[in-house]
Amino acid sequence: MLPGGDFIEKVMYHFLQSLSDEDYFWTSVARYYSKTICFKGVVVPDENNEKKFYKGWFNGQTNHIQKPFGKSNSRLFARWVESNIEDCRDFCLECLEALKITGHSHIQRNYDKFIDTIRNKYKTPVL
Repeated sequence: MLPGGDFIEKVMYHFLQSLSDEDYFWTSVARYYSKTICFKGVVVPDENNEKKFYKGWFNGQTNHIQKPFGKSNSRLFARWVESNIEDCRDFCLECLEALKITGHSHIQRNYDKFIDTIRNKYKTPVL
């Protein structure tokens, strides 16, 4: 399962909802785009229709003329990763463990290097 515990569109919706209006994600976005515009007129449906709703909302934002989430949604995903470093690190380590089980020689030879790379990339910031 991907980090976040649900389908990606729902995870990103709730993540963006949780950001303050002053978060740098919003203040650095395209000139005519904001948290208010992102969620304008949005009413979350009942559980029976939620997957269709979240996917439709996400696609609408992704296809917005201002491209607020960046190319291939890279800005959004990078901001989410910043707030979920531990989950991302754990997910990558779990994937590496699953790949190790396959016995692929490249994974076997470079396993320690991959572990170090993951741990360095997803270091928890010292406060």
